[in-house]
Amino acid sequence: MKKLIILSILLSSQAFSITSKFRSDLQEKLQKTACDKNLSHIDPISFWKLGVFDSQITGQVFKTKKKLNAEILEKASIKLAEKRHKLGAAAGFCEDGSIWTIATPAPENIISTGEKLKIHTSELNKNCSSYRVDFAADGLSLPKKLASSAKKENLDIISINTKFLKAGVISLSCDPKDEYLGPQTWFMIPNKDPKFEIPNEKFLQLANDSSTFISWLNSVRTIYSMKPLRASDKVNKASKRLVYPSINHNRKILNLVKKSLKKDKINLIGENRFIGKDIVEAARQFWMSPRHRSLLLNKNANEISVIKKATKNGNLIVLTVASNTSI
Repeated sequence: MKKLIILSILLSSQAFSITSKFRSDLQEKLQKTACDKNLSHIDPISFWKLGVFDSQITGQVFKTKKKLNAEILEKASIKLAEKRHKLGAAAGFCEDGSIWTIATPAPENIISTGEKLKIHTSELNKNCSSYRVDFAADGLSLPKKLASSAKKENLDIISINTKFLKAGVISLSCDPKDEYLGPQTWFMIPNKDPKFEIPNEKFLQLANDSSTFISWLNSVRTIYSMKPLRASDKVNKASKRLVYPSINHNRKILNLVKKSLKKDKINLIGENRFIGKDIVEAARQFWMSPRHRSLLLNKNANEISVIKKATKNGNLIVLTVASNTSI
């Protein structure tokens, strides 16, 4: 069995360059849900209902004839997280004998919610070259930065008074010290019960394809009086290098894409990645996330590529936007 082979490799492999931690808090909160659902298709709203605010969680459920105890499973989940370049891991046993494992960017829960959102910075300082806190309100609002490592003034705790914010989503993102790993969203926290409505969602109902996504995005950008994004063959061709089955941003590959486009006087602005159900869900999660929404509404962008590819864990959506200086 392929997954059994993977597990054996994990148990015998050497240590990776990062050291992950086992998240007992996530094990407790996800135990029932992990056994009942496809872990690769759980949206953030479903996690929030469980009191889980970690973002970019990846996981799997599988069966094995190998007898494992809790200690061995914990070690295996940690190695799997390290293989996925994630600092947090959790795992558990299901009643039918199967096993679930998850990996998440944050090595521990560093936030506490309430009238004030408190963020403990020790793990951020240890693992991130920089980090920032952003907010995106419900509806047609531009995202804004609330705090960043550049302005933390060596604080052990960042405190944000959420009562002055509208309904929406707060995100905490980390720029890892790993030279090849791009930004990761560690946490996404809902504020004041947001509705998560996508503007002009009717455009997304036309078809589950890339052109539909671009039409929807341009309809939204029109509301902000922003220039529409042109589907670019050159950006699309260069972006095919980014089609790999992971939501991690790879700086090495992104730099290759940047160099390739630079020859045609095209500046790559950024990339959004998604693995899940379909184009509609990708649009919803991109819009919900402050950092991802910022890329969708970048004022300098005039070209776009949206590539959709089926993977074993769902549809991979790779969105890249660029600025063609020759236009």
